[in-house]
Amino acid sequence: MKIEDIKLVMTCEVCPEQYKAMVDGKQVAYLRLRHGIFTVEAPDCGGVLILKTFPIGDGCFVENERAYFLTRAKELIVNYYKRHKRFKKIYDNYEL
Repeated sequence: MKIEDIKLVMTCEVCPEQYKAMVDGKQVAYLRLRHGIFTVEAPDCGGVLILKTFPIGDGCFVENERAYFLTRAKELIVNYYKRHKRFKKIYDNYEL
């Protein structure tokens, strides 16, 4: 899995701003900014917390921070799956 394999699908625009991270139609992570807390969980909401941070935006990103945080989230998703080889059987068509 590479960063460019991950497609972010916005599921809510504001309060919270949230996304599903998808690879070939399979959800690999859930991203949400709510009450000033941006979290990334794998593979879905309630899964393993791989990022928790506090951007300026409350229910949505301020425009100049969105690209940074979403790119960082993708990097951490890739790193998470590289570290957890047990998911290789689920995503066995990717080089982990």
